[in-house]
Amino acid sequence: MLRTLTIHDLAVIRRAAIDFDTGLTAITGETGAGKSLIGRALALCLGARGRGEWIRDGADKVVVEATFAPEPAAVPLLAELGVPAQEEEWVLRRALDRDGRNRIFANGVRLTVEQLGRLGGLLFQAHGQFEHQDLLIPAAQRDLLDRAAAATELARACAAAHARAGDLRRRLCFLQAEAQERAGRLSFLAFQRDEIETVNPQPGEDEGLDERHHLLAHATEVRATLATLLARLRDDEPSLAGGVAEVEGALAALAHPLPEAEALAALAAEARINLDELARSLDRLGRAVRDDPAELARVEERLAALRGLQRKYGGSQAAVLAHHQAVVAEIRALTAHASEEGDLAPRLAAAEAELTAAATALSAARQAGARQLEEAVTPLLAELEMAGARFAVELSQRDAPTAHGNEEVTFLLAANPGQAPRPLARVASGGELSRVGLALRRIQADGAPPTLLFDEVDAGVGGHAAERIGVLLAELARHRQVLCITHLPQVASLADHHLRVEKGIDGDTALATIAPLVGEARVAELARMLAGDAADAAALRHAESLLR
Repeated sequence: MLRTLTIHDLAVIRRAAIDFDTGLTAITGETGAGKSLIGRALALCLGARGRGEWIRDGADKVVVEATFAPEPAAVPLLAELGVPAQEEEWVLRRALDRDGRNRIFANGVRLTVEQLGRLGGLLFQAHGQFEHQDLLIPAAQRDLLDRAAAATELARACAAAHARAGDLRRRLCFLQAEAQERAGRLSFLAFQRDEIETVNPQPGEDEGLDERHHLLAHATEVRATLATLLARLRDDEPSLAGGVAEVEGALAALAHPLPEAEALAALAAEARINLDELARSLDRLGRAVRDDPAELARVEERLAALRGLQRKYGGSQAAVLAHHQAVVAEIRALTAHASEEGDLAPRLAAAEAELTAAATALSAARQAGARQLEEAVTPLLAELEMAGARFAVELSQRDAPTAHGNEEVTFLLAANPGQAPRPLARVASGGELSRVGLALRRIQADGAPPTLLFDEVDAGVGGHAAERIGVLLAELARHRQVLCITHLPQVASLADHHLRVEKGIDGDTALATIAPLVGEARVAELARMLAGDAADAAALRHAESLLR
């Protein structure tokens, strides 16, 4: 329960210290006086996002501090955050400067905004005048039904199961695409491997074939040249071999008178022997070289195959062979790749079964909760001067489970007897929407934090309906501390405590003050709310009657 709230330099509030008690507290004041600043201060103190523009002109920061009675439900979170759970009271303090920097403390321990928000959600809950508009949003209707049906955890489980199945489905699709890409790559590599292996090139083969091709292509010219050389050595008159033989004989004849000629004759003999060997070699080579068009064609075909591979795979025989080795290695690696695909299919099936089960359980809870919500809201609408109105919840089945379950949730309203319920967004007036929203909040209050703030939730309502809203809030305040910012005297008159926010001028600066009202001051405020004049006699009498 909120005990005190201290505000420094928030908008038009320079300083305010407010004491709160159990029951229903009404907060009233002229339009624009700053009533909603109390809610803003509490929201800041409990983790809401702050803005530097909220700081009062002339000040460098806003400071809010709230004290609460210890709340057992929040003790585990305090322990998690390292905050001592003091027995007397808990103190939350937040300072926000114009640069957006925060200094936040809970019982003297520094916290982050996110941590403060977690703690604040266990201590305080606010409902604003525009919050009823959320009832027109399908997602808000679904969440509200889940809370009313105590199905929030089931909804989370369904969302988690949907996320798991989605992750597995995306992973499986990725692996299938990857497998398809891998199969395409393997096919391409196998083609290259087979193309190279079909030709079966050997190291240095192309060089030998080049030489063989040159010889075969010029065989006639080579044979003719060899024949000419052989004839010059052996057959011509005079031949080179015959001339050397004559030189050898002449030198041998000179050896008797000229001993040195003997060595020269030996050289001539060696030359003759070499010429004879050369002649035999030329004859042998000439016989080996022959015109062979078929062999030439075979060599040219083989060279063409080798050159074709070289053009595709690196420009040389060595590059072709290296590419073949790389292709074979990659094929081996891709073939040995262990894919998750086989494991994922059964895991995905299990996840989808889990999603179906979670969505089915959520549907059952929603169906039961929808009937309970209808049975609870419709009587409350009658209490709020909507006799004959009927509230209904429509559950429309989806084709497949989503993160939000098997169905779409739509709130329906028949505002008058005899009418068929239609979507709330199409038929509810502002006042009717406020009352439907308040009825729904009332039903949810059992699981709410100990302090609730209603900020002009009675907008668009007057007369007996306003009185019934006040009664409902007063009943709610029997079990929770309720703060209600209101413009309706019928609501304010039913409060256990009454605060007035008033804006005045200090020099050239607007300032707001907050003061508790009792006795005649409270009667005067109700009279102002009734007639716009706190001194109007009839309004004063009416105000007194409201307080009896």
